[in-house]
Amino acid sequence: MGQALESCCNKNKNIVKSSVALSNQSLDERIEITEELIQKLKQQLCDVKKKLGDLQVQNSFNITQNDVWPIKLLGRGSFGKVYLVKIKDKLYAMKQIKKKLILKKQQLENLLYERFILQKYDHPFIIKMYFVYQEPLFINMVMEFVQGGELFYHLNKRKKFDQKTTAFFASQIVLALEFLHETVGVAYRDLKPENVLLCKDGYIKLADMGLAKDNSELNYSFCGTAEYLAPEMIEEKGHNSSVDFWTLGCIIFEMLFGHPPFQDENKKNLYIKIQTGEYKFPPKASESAQSLIKGLLQYHPEERLTFQQIKQHEFFNEIDFDQIYQKKLKPPFEPLLTTEKDTRNFDYVLESQLKQSEIPNIPQAQELFEDFPYLVKKQLQF
Repeated sequence: MGQALESCCNKNKNIVKSSVALSNQSLDERIEITEELIQKLKQQLCDVKKKLGDLQVQNSFNITQNDVWPIKLLGRGSFGKVYLVKIKDKLYAMKQIKKKLILKKQQLENLLYERFILQKYDHPFIIKMYFVYQEPLFINMVMEFVQGGELFYHLNKRKKFDQKTTAFFASQIVLALEFLHETVGVAYRDLKPENVLLCKDGYIKLADMGLAKDNSELNYSFCGTAEYLAPEMIEEKGHNSSVDFWTLGCIIFEMLFGHPPFQDENKKNLYIKIQTGEYKFPPKASESAQSLIKGLLQYHPEERLTFQQIKQHEFFNEIDFDQIYQKKLKPPFEPLLTTEKDTRNFDYVLESQLKQSEIPNIPQAQELFEDFPYLVKKQLQF
């Protein structure tokens, strides 16, 4: 670790209460980042590095600033934007995250987990990250471009999927979650149709590991999307990877019937429905679908189905999980695509240019991002 990170482990270090401000010209606000917050984040960073080990994942990319060409804006979220970019004649998706929001919302630990998982591990149903770099204002994460867009987009177009199609997609989600839980050792915590991407071959990939968390102990952070929250998350009793089984039940329900099992415009009422298990199956729901979903939407985490029980459930009778893993089964449909730049499967597409950073460098905050290299005009080995 660098000198800055070694100092973060010194618990006797005096914390001087001063502040610096990060400004964003696109917003009429100034976010204050205090020295106290920076020191707190440094300690968190030190702790997470002890868990994750070496973060310097090697890649055979020689990239300069001039190699990154923005093509289109694919989407935007609370932390930043996703662009389609061209780098050395190949297309990638680039997630651009605002540093000031990472600091303000104390998401640096989550960012490191996401980078660690997506760069270190390879799985057929988890999106691949190739490299990460920083600018004064942003962290840029360069990932594979999954051209079919969100499963949410295709579900909206079709209203719902039949049971065979649902089992096909759900089986891949099960294998991805099993890998995250048992090999990586993390809970995913953000399963929803928007985070399931459809590849051009008709198979899926899980995206956005920003909420993934170490599963060796209970977590108490409140995160996720309201309709998919597990009861223990709402009640803040402490949760583990069992929340992913709950959300798996929710997403299977939504694929089959066109809407999540728990819905209410009033968030308080929504949470009550989740805690009391207040949901109904449509009259034509199959017995196997009802049995699987009921087994996943159990109030007590320890009573939810395990991976072995899920894979052996009659709902998946026509699914060979080994063949699914090897992508040997024919998908129920493939996204319509005509060119490598085709973005018709994305709801939000605007021609755009990447915004350059124009704020002054702030050493107190910038040193927190020392594990993310800058791109330079000469060749830089990742």
